[in-house]
Amino acid sequence: MRRALNTNQPFWDFIIPEGEPRDDKRISELRAATMRHWPDALKEVVRVLPGTGATLERLKSAGIRLAIYTGSGGESLPPLREAGLLELFEVIVTGNDVARRKPDPQGIVRCLAELGQRPEDAAYIGDSCIDVGASLGAGVMSIAVLTGAGDSASLSVAGADRIAAHVGAIPELVDLEQGSRA
Repeated sequence: MRRALNTNQPFWDFIIPEGEPRDDKRISELRAATMRHWPDALKEVVRVLPGTGATLERLKSAGIRLAIYTGSGGESLPPLREAGLLELFEVIVTGNDVARRKPDPQGIVRCLAELGQRPEDAAYIGDSCIDVGASLGAGVMSIAVLTGAGDSASLSVAGADRIAAHVGAIPELVDLEQGSRA
């Protein structure tokens, strides 16, 4: 999974054993089986990282407008809702709202448009190389966090402008005095 999230190479390339068929029918069957289990898997493993609430509140109180662009179809949002954090975001764009997936910047561009923000006044925070690629494509500052798929070496090579060791370090990487960064 980590490799797929950092290379944008199809996930199925990594899990179908050598010599096994890799045709559309097989991939469709695997995708359907995965999606049957996906909601329960997300409930079991997806959690709001410690410090996320305090970080979001700090950014918001500094006048920074918040948006979410997730490649998921929205399945990753319930933990934020349950933690009472989803309401801090003015705009939410999911993979269902765009025609092209990351690293294409379409979702970030849509967030910027809905917020009325210029790319040079915005940052995108992510944890994978494809997040960094989407940031660069949209012309926004790329802040990578070492809490997910990417490691410092791969995120640096991908071109991240800043790398945070944890979520709580993010406010130190943006100009809170500017207040307009989205």
